Amino acid sequence: MKVISVEEAKKKLEKILKEIEEGEEIILKIDDKEFVISPKIKRKLGLFKGKVKIEEDIDKPLPKEKAEDFYK
Repeated sequence: MKVISVEEAKKKLEKILKEIEEGEEIILKIDDKEFVISPKIKRKLGLFKGKVKIEEDIDKPLPKEKAEDFYK
């Protein structure tokens, strides 16, 4: 991840946009604030279709002994 100032971004905007397009994350630093600029993630829908089964009772509370394991 590259940290750049606003001044640098103004001078090299086209190059920076190309880097973002290629997958690079950029941190734009303005005074004491930092903003992350990251590329849009292309998602493929249906990736887990047919591979994941959701049970009918998914919203049913867990048995007490299993629920207690989350707080150990």
